[in-house]
Amino acid sequence: MLGVVDLGCRKPQMGCAMALVDRLYTLQRLDTLLNRFREQKARLRDLLNNREEIERYRRRLEEMRARVKDLHRQLLESDAQVQQLRKKLQDLEARLTKGQVQNPREALVLQQEITYLYRKIDQAEDLALQVLMEWERSKADLEAAEAEFQQMEAQRARLEAELQKEIEELEANMQELLERRRVLMGGLPPDIMAQYEQLQARKGGLAVALVEEGACSACGAVLSAARLQAARNVFSLTYCPQCGRILYAP
Repeated sequence: MLGVVDLGCRKPQMGCAMALVDRLYTLQRLDTLLNRFREQKARLRDLLNNREEIERYRRRLEEMRARVKDLHRQLLESDAQVQQLRKKLQDLEARLTKGQVQNPREALVLQQEITYLYRKIDQAEDLALQVLMEWERSKADLEAAEAEFQQMEAQRARLEAELQKEIEELEANMQELLERRRVLMGGLPPDIMAQYEQLQARKGGLAVALVEEGACSACGAVLSAARLQAARNVFSLTYCPQCGRILYAP
């Protein structure tokens, strides 16, 4: 690529070429800002759509609810078993005390069964108590977790509202920048615009580089005195000899 391209300006008093370079540089700044806004909007969208923490906590709550429900079922079964054993014990003791058993051997067997039932009832009551305590603990943990989840949801709702507001503000700013870009493009020759877009595509979105302290700000190439002078020339576009971008020397 040649270092200088003549634009054929015939009105030096109007600064024709500089006006083009000014517009290109302004266009580049708009495009850079638009890209930054697009990236920021994408990040905000990711945050807005990322409900992983909420969903993970929701799954934890479902597991806790299932645990409480299962413990309640176990508690009912334990209580039912205790009641069943007590009823059986009551029936056996009634037979023994009312003289329904006359045979000594049968009475001995009945007494042994009663003793066994007392042990079984003690074990069943101990188990029922353990289940009851575990159920109450799990229920209290669930209530605390549900209260915390409500706070998380409220915080998440506020965050989502803030993110949505930021996205809408970004979109409004982007629309304004796009309108300014459209106006700028209308003042650029089609071949210059095509060249600008080709450079953008090849150079990571940066087609116009500012000259700073005698060097290209994009790649750092130090410019010769002749190249610097050419970059200041209002009648031509000048390119960086290393990266090929259009140079803008204010």
